[in-house]
Amino acid sequence: MPIEKYLPLLRKTRLFNKIDDKDIIYICNRLNGKIKKCSADDSVYSYGDRITSLHMLLEGDVFLMREDVWGHSNILVKIEPGECFGVTHTFMEDNIVTYHALSKHGCVYLILDKELITSPFKQNYPVQEQLIRNVMSILVNRNLYLSVKIEHISQRKTRDKIISYLSFESQRQKTDDFHIPFTRSQLAAYLCVDRSALSNELCKLRDEGLIKFDRNHFILKNADNF
Repeated sequence: MPIEKYLPLLRKTRLFNKIDDKDIIYICNRLNGKIKKCSADDSVYSYGDRITSLHMLLEGDVFLMREDVWGHSNILVKIEPGECFGVTHTFMEDNIVTYHALSKHGCVYLILDKELITSPFKQNYPVQEQLIRNVMSILVNRNLYLSVKIEHISQRKTRDKIISYLSFESQRQKTDDFHIPFTRSQLAAYLCVDRSALSNELCKLRDEGLIKFDRNHFILKNADNF
């Protein structure tokens, strides 16, 4: 599967920010880029695996999930096409991941050899410097995203967790009328709450006139009262 097929997506990604098409292709070839597929309800990689490649989602979905010994799942983040995942563990000394990367509906993803990122690009140093800056930006933004999640789940009540999350999404998307990337069960797993309790609190917020929702579509009403 040629990388050229995905250039419209790749040129918009954080990894290839400020890098033109010919250099994107050069980087993918230089880093032994390979396009792979994952079936529905299968893992890209699992807890305890050692990963030494940068992963980028091209099609489909990937959820980064952690599961306790009793089988309770916690969604860390949903990866969207164009986003990299596993970056932090790829650059750690032991490269061992501490979560599962699962695809619900199947996916296509790109892998790039991490070791070659810092290996000299011969006469293409400006491109390499930009690539390294972009990788650093990804690492910083992923850590910021996880810190925001900690803020959500650190709220004591389910209602407060919901309000924290919806407020953040409204601010991030710059509108009171937005879609979230989770189903109801996935949102419960992301916020670390019981699904029934989540549904009950959403209905209470709706009945109080604070929100409207239909599946993953939300409209915040009287947002100043949040």
